[in-house]
Amino acid sequence: VVFDNFSANSYFSNYYLQRVYDYVKGGGGFLMFGGKDSFSSGGYVLSPIEKMLPVRLIRGEDFYSRMKMSGMVTPAGNRHPITRLSSDPGSNQRIWSKFPPLSQGNIAARLEEGTVLVESETGPTKGAPMIAVRRVGEGRVLSILTDDLWRWNYGMVAAEKTNRLYLRLM
Repeated sequence: VVFDNFSANSYFSNYYLQRVYDYVKGGGGFLMFGGKDSFSSGGYVLSPIEKMLPVRLIRGEDFYSRMKMSGMVTPAGNRHPITRLSSDPGSNQRIWSKFPPLSQGNIAARLEEGTVLVESETGPTKGAPMIAVRRVGEGRVLSILTDDLWRWNYGMVAAEKTNRLYLRLM
């Protein structure tokens, strides 16, 4: 199941959100992309979706734009198949350091049950999760706290570097 910048209040009933939670807990997968209608800004606070996210939602508006946010792969991200773009941790860090900064996304906090794979490296969002994962029951959850991810793909392809991250996410 993929939620890509959908407002909970505009599109989903709590009954539907609970069915998605049950599906994931029973072995399904869930991906939530960020955006102005995702995470806290999308009305998911205190919903069944919040219970399974790998990040802790902040209360109130969490979407920002016109900000530069560079991603840094974490030690867990160096080992995870989604964000491990090289088997050598040093090479993996260098690849990640070449990704262009993103200009918008959602702010969330770390959650003990979640694993942060990529975090913000600089600025007022330093240390904030950008990509995080979690197991819920038999299922898996992936949160990408931006709708600006395309910049990483196109920027790296244009620079003739790599689009491995984008391909692994798909």
